[in-house]
Formats: sequence, C-alpha cells, structure tokens
Amino acid sequence: MEERREHPREWWPFTGKYRPAGGDAWQTTNTPINISTGGLRFKCGDRFTEDAALEFELVLSAKQGPRLFRGRVIWSRPVSRSSVEYGVEFLDVEPDDRAALSQLVLFLGAQEPLDLQSDHDR
Repeated sequence: MEERREHPREWWPFTGKYRPAGGDAWQTTNTPINISTGGLRFKCGDRFTEDAALEFELVLSAKQGPRLFRGRVIWSRPVSRSSVEYGVEFLDVEPDDRAALSQLVLFLGAQEPLDLQSDHDR
C-alpha cells in the first residue's frame, strides 16, 4: 500500500510530557504510538476536543535535553473506557526542532522492526 501521508510516521517507544497549551501541570504519557516531522499519535486518559491546543515536552535524543512542541488535536478515537488515542499535528516548529525530528524519524526508519511474538507463540 502506498504511503499517502505528507510526513511518514515511525513507531517510537518514548515517555513524553503533555499539557493543554498554556497549562501549568504536565502529564506524563508512556504510550506514544508514532511520530513524524508533522506530528504524533499518542494515547492517554485525558479527554481533548478536536482542535484542542496541546504542548509536548519531548526528548528526541539522549544527547539533548527536552524540546517544547506545540500542536493541535486533529482526530481522536476511544480505545477503552479509560483511554483515548489522539492524532496531533505539530504547529510552528522551529527549524532546529524540525531538523531534530527529521533525524529521529530517519533513525527510527532504519531500525529493524521489533519481533513482538513470544517464543511460546512460535
């Protein structure tokens, strides 16, 4: 199947922080699903409306500290009674942050996929 996204996404197991834009308290998520230079998909227990403005604190490299990204919710999908999956588009990304995102996505794309099948299932 041909990729139709403007920004191809890669699976990224990370822990990041998020909050409503301008909020005081950061929430931690350890359930990100994928990331691209244009946005990310993650899962959390909070409820946000479409177009909700969010901020993310993400560490893209072990060699660098956290970076702040702003985005907006472009879609949501409940995955359980206590969890919602969100698609977020990044907004106004600084050139050096976009370059760091691009490097991360290239690195992730070059990795071998994880074999999540247990020895018992084989």
